[in-house]
Amino acid sequence: MFRRIVLILIFCSVAMSDLTAQRGESDRYRAALLRIEKYKNLPNKDTIYYLNLSNARLNRIPDFVFEFPNLRTLDLSRNNIQNLDKRLLRLDSLNKLNLSQNNLAETRLKVGRGVSLKELDVSDNGLKKIPWRLKRLGGLQILNLSGNSFTDIPRRTRKFDQLTHLLISNNCLVISDKRLRRLTGLELLSMNRCDVQVIPEGLKELRNLKDLQLAYNNIKFLPDWIDTLDRLEHLMLYRNNLTELPDSFYRLDSLQIADLYYNEIESVSPQISNLKNLKVLYLSNNRIFRVPETLGELSQLEELYLHHNRISYLPEELSKLSKLRVLRVNNNYLTEFPGTALTLGELYDLDISENSIESIPVEIAELKNLRYFFYLNVPLDESRPGYDELLEALEEMRLRGTIINYRTEGSYEDLIDKN
Repeated sequence: MFRRIVLILIFCSVAMSDLTAQRGESDRYRAALLRIEKYKNLPNKDTIYYLNLSNARLNRIPDFVFEFPNLRTLDLSRNNIQNLDKRLLRLDSLNKLNLSQNNLAETRLKVGRGVSLKELDVSDNGLKKIPWRLKRLGGLQILNLSGNSFTDIPRRTRKFDQLTHLLISNNCLVISDKRLRRLTGLELLSMNRCDVQVIPEGLKELRNLKDLQLAYNNIKFLPDWIDTLDRLEHLMLYRNNLTELPDSFYRLDSLQIADLYYNEIESVSPQISNLKNLKVLYLSNNRIFRVPETLGELSQLEELYLHHNRISYLPEELSKLSKLRVLRVNNNYLTEFPGTALTLGELYDLDISENSIESIPVEIAELKNLRYFFYLNVPLDESRPGYDELLEALEEMRLRGTIINYRTEGSYEDLIDKN
């Protein structure tokens, strides 16, 4: 009897989910029809640069679209478009087209000769290969192939000799170095959630690469040749399985943003000081127990995320980070307030929550630019001298607009949204 009730509840839950999804789809379709009627009746069509025709159940581009001579961006996502007709040639300014979720894998997409685009989104279409007529779009600079069924870098990408941005996330890839190294003009490569286990060696031929995104993969180490990417400014390795950073990482001297969130890194080398252009460093949710003193030599650093580690001490040298605006050291093993924070005049966001800190100096009120200060679950000793003065200092901060949170309710995002 109990099992039958459980099955009935599961069935009802699934049915309700389906019904909610259907209602959502109907609502989006009605909204699309209203937008289309509005577009048709717009005066001064030559002043319109963007049209949103998503969720309209279209199988071709409507005629009225070609009445917008200065159109730059056309969103046709979540339709069933099968034909990019030659009239797109009339839209001289059109450079961005969104064809995501159009079931392109089930159609033979037609592309008129001479159609010129700079950016094309064909994500979430179940594609196993690039429709061959897309090779006519030789001027493409940005191509989004995410969320399809590719198993390698598509062979036809080589036809796009002006390509600078390739997004191919959410595909299960076994990458051919030969295909990858042909894309020498790439400045951005996004391969998040691609089940990458080893960074492909063909990458080292992409000497123009500035942004490399490899989040949510299974990468265990960085190759010794990673420093050949000497123009790299943004490296994302969020949620991988890195345990250490090789010397070659510290030679990426163009790096501005390093995202190493959620790995298994235990230590950071003193060579971190070589990254002179670093502005944002994400090292949270690792196993780091010591912060090198040389971190204080990163004179351009603006944001430092060290929360959820094993850190018990912050070196005094961090006081030299004169541009630092964000310092998050919550959920560590700190027993004393990080005094270096008091010298950081530009500090805007400070979180010391979930540490074993028993006192906060009243000088915290001297950080005039501090907008957010969190000390959730910090066991302050109310019997210590100066505790009443601290409460007065915190009240002074609140009155000038600092958001202070010492209770567990709400997240950063909740408080920021409210304020």
